[in-house]
Amino acid sequence: MKILVGYDDSDCVRKALDEVIKIAKAFSGTVTVLNVFEPIYTETGGLEMLEWIETLKIINSNVKYNLRIEGSEEIAYTICKIDKIEGFNLIVIGKRD
Repeated sequence: MKILVGYDDSDCVRKALDEVIKIAKAFSGTVTVLNVFEPIYTETGGLEMLEWIETLKIINSNVKYNLRIEGSEEIAYTICKIDKIEGFNLIVIGKRD
């Protein structure tokens, strides 16, 4: 099972990532953590964010994973484009209240 999770360092996405890890473990899945950053921000910020994920969440979970960053103003379009190319079984995006 291939799972894509959009990541933006918000609390709701952190909770979503916890659930993604559970699903990946249950179905022997691979998780791709994606940060789509707006071009006005630097790529370095996206990398730092993903490094935080790697150290605190994914690496300790024993789940196969990939970290990916993309620069784009069209976040939803970018997620859909990546899915069309790679064919994920599940896309997870956190919900803000």
